[in-house]
Amino acid sequence: MAIQNGLHRAHLSKAPPSTLMTGTTTQIMLDLADVRADPKADEVAAAKTRVTKMAAAVALFASTAGA
Repeated sequence: MAIQNGLHRAHLSKAPPSTLMTGTTTQIMLDLADVRADPKADEVAAAKTRVTKMAAAVALFASTAGA
């Protein structure tokens, strides 16, 4: 799984992670930390867009797992 995550971050960095819970939650936390630590306008907009898309995937996963 680490190899999959590493290859994805190196070669497909603009695409959402292919490992739902590990890759997605890690990327959400990284984006939130980047927004709080160094709020540059262009990076903040990109991070917020990624967080919005990925948070929906995590919420759907959690709701169906709970069901």
